[in-house]
Amino acid sequence: MRVIMFSGGEKMNTRLKELRKNILKLTLKEFGKKISLSASALGDIENGRRLLQDRHIKLICQTFNVNEEWLRNGIEPVFKENNNDALQKVFEEYKLSPFMQEIVVRYLNLPKHKQEMFENFIVDCVQSTLEKTKEERDSREKNNIELIVTSKDIEKEK
Repeated sequence: MRVIMFSGGEKMNTRLKELRKNILKLTLKEFGKKISLSASALGDIENGRRLLQDRHIKLICQTFNVNEEWLRNGIEPVFKENNNDALQKVFEEYKLSPFMQEIVVRYLNLPKHKQEMFENFIVDCVQSTLEKTKEERDSREKNNIELIVTSKDIEKEK
């Protein structure tokens, strides 16, 4: 990713032109088409003859993943952090295996109702495992008590 440094006095129209022309390498027509502006209207905005409206700012930021703070005020970075970059950081921080990474990505891409189904399934699995673990622990404790009682009986008989 290319980071552009501006001196403090740069205006939004200058940043817009820098974004379109030098970073994205799009013509006025190509860029304008993506945000529903004519090439001449976009040219007027870039040259300071017309103001960039909020709806176009939002559209530029959504369409090109641009950081709105950068476009409005020159505060870097130029681009918003990509969700995949953030997810990759989590994978690295928690040292998730490729298998677990795949599970997380697939879960995140599920529709909401299927995410809920998956969560319910996991909760059921965990509860079942906890119940079995408790039963096994209780059974071991009972067997230990029986062994203790049995060994005391044997000692009494001696």
